Amino acid sequence: MNISAYTQFIAKNEKIWIGIPFRHRQILQMIYKQDSEAKLQVKDLLALKEIGSQATIHSVISKLVTDKYLKLTPSKTDARVKFVTFAPKGTAIFSKLEKLAKESA
Repeated sequence: MNISAYTQFIAKNEKIWIGIPFRHRQILQMIYKQDSEAKLQVKDLLALKEIGSQATIHSVISKLVTDKYLKLTPSKTDARVKFVTFAPKGTAIFSKLEKLAKESA
């Protein structure tokens, strides 16, 4: 990949993420990195101290749910436990990023 191709890749990548704040991106990326078989809980994300405090992370998760990037599903055995998954809008971001990565390879 030459410099021009790399510059184009970065520009297209940023265009996909436009309007999504950095911490929101971090949360979405952490969810994407998780094994699809493992069910990610809200408490797992709240433990990510490198992203921010529990209050900050909770606020970001709530905003991502409101903006329809994520959805929370209560556990069937314990209503206090919420599982975090992508809503269609969240899935669409990573589909675009995967397509961009394949085109750039």
